[in-house]
Amino acid sequence: QYAIASLISGQAPLIEIGPKILSTIARSGRWLFAALWVLNKNGKLTCHSTWGSAERDMDQFEQETRRRVFSSGEGLPGRGLVARVPMWLPNLESETIPRVLFARMSGLYAAFVFPLMGSTGINGVIELYSDELTPPDDDLLRLAGALGIQVGLYLERERTEEELRRQKEAAVTASQAKDRFLAAL
Repeated sequence: QYAIASLISGQAPLIEIGPKILSTIARSGRWLFAALWVLNKNGKLTCHSTWGSAERDMDQFEQETRRRVFSSGEGLPGRGLVARVPMWLPNLESETIPRVLFARMSGLYAAFVFPLMGSTGINGVIELYSDELTPPDDDLLRLAGALGIQVGLYLERERTEEELRRQKEAAVTASQAKDRFLAAL
């Protein structure tokens, strides 16, 4: 949890620290693949970042993950969005989620997803996959709740900063247009 707090405490953009967040979380257990899904303005989850262990070829699964966009309730990310609490899938064999075939082809058999909660609601989810049939870990479920809040608040802060940058650019453009108009009078 401290490592994640250190990563998100700076001013680095998500594009830079997203894979580092995923790597840190995944390496804390036996997770071979991780994906960070961000809720866009249309209420859809898009894959922002991925991380895969060098132990196994994850290229097909990663490509399938990156090309997907999920609605609320759809796929593992969408189910995590609806649940709003960490979810553990100890055996993917019994699941009918999209990408399960690609996960199995990559030797992934269990999954875990948790929401990224901010002060205004959910901002996305992180999903992790393992090559082991793994029973739920109550300690990890509790830790994921705390990590989800930390990362969710970071996402919220980044969106707010981006909106402020856009508004500042619009104000500068409007001011320049006003100056040109007045100079033409």
